[in-house]
Amino acid sequence: MAVITQRVDHPAAARFRSWDGGSARLLIVRAAAGTGRHWFAKSWIGGRRGEVLDWCSETIDQSSRVNELAARLRGDPGLHLAVIAGPSSRILELAAYTSTLMAEPQDLLLEIDEIAQLAEPGRVLGTKESRDIYRLCGGWLRAAELLAGGTTSGSGSPAQQSIRSSLARWLLHEDPDRSLSEAAFLPEFDSKLVEAFYGRFSPEKHTLDEIINVGLLRPDGSGGWLMPEMVCQVLTERAGMLGRERTAILEQAAVDAMASTHGVKAALESAFRLRRWPALMKLLSEHWPDLFMDSPHELAALVAAIPRFFIEQSDHMRASLRILGLAGEKRMLPQLPAVKPNYATDFLAQSLHRDTTRLYRTPNARAIRVGMLEVIQLRLVGLYEEAADSAMRLRSALGVVLSTQATEPSLAAFTELQAGMALHLADRGTETRQAYESSFHWAKVSGKSFMLADAAGKLGLLSALEGDTESSLRWVEEHEAALGAVGWGKEMLARPGAMARACLAADRLDIIALGAELATMPSTPDNDEFWAVHAYLLSLHRILSRSPAKAPALVHSLRVARRYAATAPLARQLLDDALLMDALLDRRGPRLAAEYCQGDPTLIAL
Repeated sequence: MAVITQRVDHPAAARFRSWDGGSARLLIVRAAAGTGRHWFAKSWIGGRRGEVLDWCSETIDQSSRVNELAARLRGDPGLHLAVIAGPSSRILELAAYTSTLMAEPQDLLLEIDEIAQLAEPGRVLGTKESRDIYRLCGGWLRAAELLAGGTTSGSGSPAQQSIRSSLARWLLHEDPDRSLSEAAFLPEFDSKLVEAFYGRFSPEKHTLDEIINVGLLRPDGSGGWLMPEMVCQVLTERAGMLGRERTAILEQAAVDAMASTHGVKAALESAFRLRRWPALMKLLSEHWPDLFMDSPHELAALVAAIPRFFIEQSDHMRASLRILGLAGEKRMLPQLPAVKPNYATDFLAQSLHRDTTRLYRTPNARAIRVGMLEVIQLRLVGLYEEAADSAMRLRSALGVVLSTQATEPSLAAFTELQAGMALHLADRGTETRQAYESSFHWAKVSGKSFMLADAAGKLGLLSALEGDTESSLRWVEEHEAALGAVGWGKEMLARPGAMARACLAADRLDIIALGAELATMPSTPDNDEFWAVHAYLLSLHRILSRSPAKAPALVHSLRVARRYAATAPLARQLLDDALLMDALLDRRGPRLAAEYCQGDPTLIAL
């Protein structure tokens, strides 16, 4: 028998031999075409006496061939055999007769340094170029050779065609139902993510190891796994043959699995990167409260880049993205209503009301999310009384959900806070306190400092406005304790506490302390939803300090500039109180009091 020699070994042969003790006489190669499997087998035999046998043909009578080879191995102690095994090969039976090695796809697929060996004479393939080729083809020999020679990497390129052809034959037996191919829809790969993905839609509960063993994944160099771009292209095409409806299911399953194992933010980023808009829209509609609480500012650029076509398909999506789009670098930047609100003709308000009416019949977490959208949307357009009514309906629905279903404490805390804000702006003190206190309770259960600080700060402000000094001081203390652990939005969340302290300073006529608190805020009211409290405090400071910049001028200018926002019951009450205070301290008090209080005999009597 002739000695097989090869002038140059298969690039992966040295790596394989590094853990081969040299005692094996049989090599079974189980890998796809395009990996250089025959060359690899010859490289393993090297200068030893041996033979390479190809058993990939379906016509081979493998039972008789196994017996024949077993006899040859027994009869010739110096013989080495390398068998290219077919998908249904019984070659493993030979392992009972001699020391055997198995070469799997990962053994033949090239690593980055091995790809560098494919450079033509006189040409150096640098590490970056080798790494780029690796990420494209994953070390499939034929494709890597073509890419190293300068071929393009598009879908119709020779390299892509090589992998497409090899994988088609290989997966016909390794993945006949195409379920392994569906892993191509995953944005990354680890055991938990793979199991969550297949557990959502597939009767086949595949594992990460299965995908690796078939050769569809490669080490990423940092302890993880990557799917080469050309392999992913082939698998996506293969799975896509099942139809667009199946593709949509797979995209959604991948996003949901990512959210459940790596968090909503990571799922959102991966869906955006892969431009899976319908799945991304569904994720946003279901998890916008979580995103709002955690890091809304990081979503601003992403939300702006989503095609408007997809956003306009859903009233819920338009409302939620409008809310998320208000996130600035350090705080929320709400826009005060610029046009006269009309509940009867507001299409979005009416649509959300119809949806919540239906959903509240059997409330669940989705009903609560939609209910919050309704409350916030009504606040933003200046429908303050309607927002308060909506908040009461939302709180009732939340009570049913909390008593009948497992509910995320953070969702309950966020819901109660949004309801409380709507009630606060509508100047419904008792209901406001109930909502804020419930929000604080659930925030404490959830452990979210953002929610804890927000609820405590607003409770401190509510108590201060009501003249309950002891309660306000207690809530301000809770607010300050939670504020230290807040990241994004810290400056925004600090304001309710500062306004509460300013109210308390004004009550005790401490102009210095009042001025110090006001110095932490903008010099004029911004678009914070509680801007009227800020305006009230600025007016009190001017009144108490007898400043020539009179309080009435500030109030009148704000009522003109914020015509619709100033109709909020809380804003109307506070601005009237500021004017009344100024009038009572002015020598023309009685006449101005009657004018500013719009004839209210109770206020004039003061």
